[in-house]
Amino acid sequence: MHYNNVNTSSIMAELFGKIPSDDPRFFTIRRLDVKGRKVEVSSPPIESPINCFFYLNHGEAMISIGKDLYFFQPGECAVIPAGQTFSIRYFDNCVGYMGGFNSDILCGEEHNPLHSYSTLRRWGYHKVAFNEAITEGVNGILRRLCIENDAAKNPNIIKAYLSAFLTEIEEASDNEKRANNDNATCNRFVESVFESYRLNRSLSDYAQQLNVSKEHLRKVVKRCTGKGPLEWINEARILESKSLLFNTDLTVNEIAPRVGVEDPAYFSRLFKKNTGMTPIQYRTVRKKSNTNTE
Repeated sequence: MHYNNVNTSSIMAELFGKIPSDDPRFFTIRRLDVKGRKVEVSSPPIESPINCFFYLNHGEAMISIGKDLYFFQPGECAVIPAGQTFSIRYFDNCVGYMGGFNSDILCGEEHNPLHSYSTLRRWGYHKVAFNEAITEGVNGILRRLCIENDAAKNPNIIKAYLSAFLTEIEEASDNEKRANNDNATCNRFVESVFESYRLNRSLSDYAQQLNVSKEHLRKVVKRCTGKGPLEWINEARILESKSLLFNTDLTVNEIAPRVGVEDPAYFSRLFKKNTGMTPIQYRTVRKKSNTNTE
C-alpha cells in the first residue's frame, strides 16, 4: 500500500486543536479518514478546552496524554478530558471517529458528569479497548451522532447517544480494571502457594490472606490460568516432593508432612495421580537416569 509520508504534524493537531470553547453545550463529531497517510512527526502539545475522543476502526496511532504514552489499534478509544495536554505522536492509515464536547451538554439537575464518567477526570486512565461484541454497537452510536451532528443537532438526541457512548467506555474501563485486579489476585495467590505449600493451608486461608471470598478466588484462578486453586497447591507440593525424592534419602512418610500432606498414603495417591508413578518408582527412575548420564 502506498503512503503519503507527511513532514508536518498539523493534520491531527488541527482536527483536535481548533475547537470553540464559548458554547457550554458544544458538541462535534466527524469521521476520521486519513487512510493511506502516515505521519511520524509529533504534533505540538494541545490543551483542548473541551473533552475530546478518538476512536479507531482501522490503522494505528500513538498519543501522549499528560505524562503517559498510549498506542491505539482498531477497537480502541482515547478519551482526553478538558484541560488535559496531549500530543499526536504518530498515526498511520487511520479510519474511525473523533470529536469533542463540553461537559455541560451532559448536565441535568444535580448531575455532575465527573461523578458518572471517570474517564472525564484528568487523573483517570485515558484508553479503553472494546471487545468484538461491543464494537458494532459503539460504531452504531457514533454513526448516529454523526447523522445528528450533520443535520438537526437535536440536543436531547445528542445527549442520549453521547451518554450511551460514555457509558460503554465506562463499562469497558471497569472490565479492564476488573481483569487487571483479577490477574493481580491470581498472581499473588500462585506466589503465595509456592511459598507456603508446606503449611497445609486451605483455600479459605489463601482467600482470607488475599481479602477475597473463597468462591471469588476459585473463579479468578480458574479463569486466569485454566487450573483451579487446588491444582496449583498440589502442583507446588508435587514439585517439592520430586526434589526431595531425588536429592535426599528421606522416606515417603517423612516427605509427606514436609509438603503439607499429613497422610502418607494420600500423598502417594496424589503423587501417582499427578506423575503416573508412585514416589518410590519416581525415585528409582530418576536416580537410575542420573546414573546412566554420568
